[in-house]
Amino acid sequence: MKNYRDNFYGSILDPIHGDIKLSEIEKWCISHPLFLRLRKVKQNTFLYYVFPSALHTRFEHSIGVMHLAGKIFDVCKENFATGQKKKEKYGEPSKSSFFDLINLDETKEEVYYQELRLAALLHDIGHGPLSHLFDSFLMSRESFFICINSDPYLKTFYQSFESICPNGEEIKHEHISCIFVLKIFNDLRLQLKSNPHKLSSSAKDLFNKIEPARVVKLIESKFHVANDFLDNNGNNYSSFFSKIISGFPLDADRMDYLLRDSYFSGVNYGLYDTNRLFASFMATENEKLIELTIKESGLDSVLRFIQSRTHLYNQVYFHKTNRAANTMLSASSATNMGKIKLLENKNIAELESFYTLNSDEYFINKTVLNKLTSNELERNILTDLKSRKLFKRLFEYKIVLTPSNFEKKKDIENIVNIIREKLKTLESEKIFAFVDKYTNETFKDSDGKSIKVARKDRLTGKYKLEPNWTGLNQEFTNANVISIMVRVFLMRTFKDSTEFKKLRDQVLTKLGKEVKDIQFITT
Repeated sequence: MKNYRDNFYGSILDPIHGDIKLSEIEKWCISHPLFLRLRKVKQNTFLYYVFPSALHTRFEHSIGVMHLAGKIFDVCKENFATGQKKKEKYGEPSKSSFFDLINLDETKEEVYYQELRLAALLHDIGHGPLSHLFDSFLMSRESFFICINSDPYLKTFYQSFESICPNGEEIKHEHISCIFVLKIFNDLRLQLKSNPHKLSSSAKDLFNKIEPARVVKLIESKFHVANDFLDNNGNNYSSFFSKIISGFPLDADRMDYLLRDSYFSGVNYGLYDTNRLFASFMATENEKLIELTIKESGLDSVLRFIQSRTHLYNQVYFHKTNRAANTMLSASSATNMGKIKLLENKNIAELESFYTLNSDEYFINKTVLNKLTSNELERNILTDLKSRKLFKRLFEYKIVLTPSNFEKKKDIENIVNIIREKLKTLESEKIFAFVDKYTNETFKDSDGKSIKVARKDRLTGKYKLEPNWTGLNQEFTNANVISIMVRVFLMRTFKDSTEFKKLRDQVLTKLGKEVKDIQFITT
């Protein structure tokens, strides 16, 4: 009998994962203009200002996430089979604490596996140019739903969009991703109508079984679907597939960007034991809900994974030059931040046109300059940013919060806001300084997106599921921190080091109380 995996015969050679196989449907999605534009959106905005080879984009990252998502599904099947063989060898009872994914019949596995990989491939499709800064200029919620209503196909999902974007919710790039996923599938559906030979017969048959809404649900779990990820026994796989793509403490997304960012930055901070982690993934079932699970034996590798992510933040993402560039980007559009919505009152065709046009380079050279800067100072900052005449650091302090004082986050935010307002008053003296706060939460998403831990009872040999990662052992307790880096930068209007020191002293004198408060925030 033919294996449906034989249809994955396309190939991309990746420096991180080697030879990545592709299906016909995946190849078509990759060739769509909305996906191709990711070639021109860098994964880390200005990180290449520090690490020159960090020019990798969301295009290759998305393909890597797709590959790893499929791999995690596969190892869950393989690890269950391995466990059963060990039980058989040692004459143990055949009943397992884990779930056998063979419960999916071949047809459903083929469809769900493809939908999983497509969701992983398209999870970043809504990212705008220059990544998260762009989210501030997206569109209002009202305009978002006007855009949905402008398209007959998208309109059929109106209630599902309301479920992921209730009243009062700000529009984020994830919401745009949902629109674009549906748009891509509808484009392929229309192309197949006009050209039935666009796909092979087997690929076309598979495409007709795919439900685009289910793909969207794996990106935004609250998106309503008529037919969920169910097998013939009523087991629901929605959480299992979703957490493969985005779960705590590790998922396909994190696993790819740690390796990829480390590789292209030329550092070793984000490395981890890939094989040991793969050997630890399992599926479990609880009241018909299938969950992604890590065996207790792999916890040490998970801890090292968490630590690798922390090291990458400390040494790469927190780097002063990287943060100076990002601070300049924000400062160049500060006046219009939250006031201008670039995508207001656009229909789906206009939305697609804007995204395909606005690469990182076009956005910074045209859109930011012509639509987002509002005065000479902001235009000068933008010019300095493009020529790498970066802000000079004049103060920094790193704060590490533990669970006992997590509430200090609000106090830090208040102090930073006071600093920001005080720095504005210096502009009348031709002193242009800016504050930056950058945060890494080690256990971010640990509440809503935690995968389970399977801990073995030494007496019975059975596994019990533990959802609480923070209390697993002292090492995990110690790893649960929030790191906040606060910096004050000075625009390079000074001529020499003597003038810089004079300006620095003026700024720090102005911020005397706040600088002291920041340094003693945890005492």
